[in-house]
Amino acid sequence: MTLVTRKDKNRIISIKFDEIFQQDISRMNDFSLTRKRNFVNIADLISEAMNYVFDRSDTIALNYLTVKYKIESLQGEYDEEQFVADVVGEIMTPDVIATINAYVDETYKIELDQQTSTSKSVNEELQFTDDHAKIILKTSMAMKVVIPLITDYLSVNNVKKSDNFFLEIFGRLFEIFTTEEVDILNKLFKLIDSRIISTRYSDRIIWSYLKNLSIDTNILTRQFYKKVIINIIPKLENNRNIVSYLHVVLKNLIKYQFTINFPISYKPLNLNQTDSEGLSDFDKLEVNMLRADEGVSLINKLTINKNIYNLMSNFHIEISKEELDYYMKTVQINKMQTNLLFLFFSKHMGSYSNLYNCDHEEYVILCIIARKWLESNNFPILSQFMTAIPEKYTERKSINKKEFLNKLINSKKFENLLNNKYRFIIPNLVDSGVIIKIIATLSSNKFYHLVSYEEFLEGVENEIIDEKIEAISDEFLNFLEII
Repeated sequence: MTLVTRKDKNRIISIKFDEIFQQDISRMNDFSLTRKRNFVNIADLISEAMNYVFDRSDTIALNYLTVKYKIESLQGEYDEEQFVADVVGEIMTPDVIATINAYVDETYKIELDQQTSTSKSVNEELQFTDDHAKIILKTSMAMKVVIPLITDYLSVNNVKKSDNFFLEIFGRLFEIFTTEEVDILNKLFKLIDSRIISTRYSDRIIWSYLKNLSIDTNILTRQFYKKVIINIIPKLENNRNIVSYLHVVLKNLIKYQFTINFPISYKPLNLNQTDSEGLSDFDKLEVNMLRADEGVSLINKLTINKNIYNLMSNFHIEISKEELDYYMKTVQINKMQTNLLFLFFSKHMGSYSNLYNCDHEEYVILCIIARKWLESNNFPILSQFMTAIPEKYTERKSINKKEFLNKLINSKKFENLLNNKYRFIIPNLVDSGVIIKIIATLSSNKFYHLVSYEEFLEGVENEIIDEKIEAISDEFLNFLEII
């Protein structure tokens, strides 16, 4: 019996719960796909995958109905975290996982390993084996099984960033089918990154244009990565050659980005011909560019002033003229200070790039705000570093970075950040060494703690900050949790 069908021009997936349980519950049968129109186009693939799993699993029908009942009855009280846990834990049960594993393993016939072995040179980082392909195909099938629940949840609940919501759930599904030896999401990210980076020379003109729109290879890679996971992987048919498929997809995404999304036309500038006012085409361009720069500068200045006012109001912080004069004379701008400032205020100012448009007084005010906020929110060490004065001539303390990195990764706080807050970017931060570099710099260099204005009036003198690396790393991880 066909348990899952499509109707209303593929916009609804219908599960025959009333026939399965012999109860008058037909009102629970329908699941709307309209909150993600891409999935309307693959409703046939979704129903096919669901029929296969529903026909072979003893648990999925009841669990699916249970989650559907929660969506209908709890609505606003059914929070996103609990729903994600239910989708992963209640729907992806061991028998469902076993069914998907068996289906893909039995029907897969591509033989990517054999194709790779005959090639002359292989970049292992970008190489996809049959095991990698099976992981992606299994995850794709699992996505199809849970998509109707997700879109139905979105149609009832107000989820502000639905793409991030899909990315969170689909990321969990990848984890279910991924082995310890393979980081398939990282491999997909690097494949996308390699295709985009290869265009930097062949499409230099468009990259010059995109640079003016604040789009670089990293931003485009993240955008394409999200599109591939959310919109492309669910469309995979079983026994599909994923390498060829992804190559075509990425080629079309890049083509759209470079030719359709940002169309460009060029007009030659005549330097010899002038108008009635004596201006050549180049003169007019220069005037317009200056106007644009002045407009951007004015907007940035107004934005910064407004943000500073809002921050002081929200954090209940007051800065007297005398206090500001003290910090203006004593604060020394340094790279570590700006890194901490950018991390903290990028959350509140929309983008860390806005901080580059601050003048000296605005920058010092932001340092004072950050220091006072950190002091009042139990960050005593980082609050010192926010206005600390670096000692230029000093011997650096050495630390065993490899040994410390292992301790850092195995700590409870780092594990919490990895699993709950920055699941998709923490691995890249570890690989690049950003976290360890910041902590190592704070602990291995000499900084003088700049006393507060009140302490200065009392005659307190600056002292060397002497904190253990473990204490610094512990507080820095706490700091990452709030940004």
